[in-house]
Amino acid sequence: MEKNKTIPTLGTNEIINFHLHSIEWITKTFNSKHPDFHINKIEDIKDKKNFNVKPHRKKLHDFFFLTKGKSIRTKGLNSYEIKGPAIFFLPSYQITEHEMISENAEGFYCYFSEELFDLFPKTILSDRYAFFQYQSNPVVNLDSNSTIILEQLCKRLCALYLDSRFSRSLCSIYLMAIFDEIKNSSISTIVVEKNSSSSL
Repeated sequence: MEKNKTIPTLGTNEIINFHLHSIEWITKTFNSKHPDFHINKIEDIKDKKNFNVKPHRKKLHDFFFLTKGKSIRTKGLNSYEIKGPAIFFLPSYQITEHEMISENAEGFYCYFSEELFDLFPKTILSDRYAFFQYQSNPVVNLDSNSTIILEQLCKRLCALYLDSRFSRSLCSIYLMAIFDEIKNSSISTIVVEKNSSSSL
């Protein structure tokens, strides 16, 4: 495979450069003080009309929470149209491409390392939450009540991210609260095809 055809595997610093070279932002909302965690509002993306993030892998987990609008994103070989209110989960090292975001899209984008959860068992995310498993359905549609709760939790995480007194343990607890809210009150509606390619 040609060098320019390889799919990059991105750590924290590479993610920042990869995204900033791919997307025009209103402000540079990346905070290099927190290598294990990042969150920003989707509204921070200035040029949604030409939005496209090429195929890549991340060494971190991420989620894309749409409160409004729609987006198209891939997980492995499958492509998903996400219509808000909904949330898309991606486990670390999974290949993904973010193909588009509608101009009216609102919500939050977050990525984080498992190292944030050092107070919990190592495999807690994949063991406890189906949406963090490789062959799981990554899209969870949300009811209005869940959407309101998750918005408040994400806003709190945004404030925490920008706070000079950033607390890793508090951040992990808020993230777990988000995941538990979704697990307890929402259902997936997109079925993923299981095939030999996805197993490999």
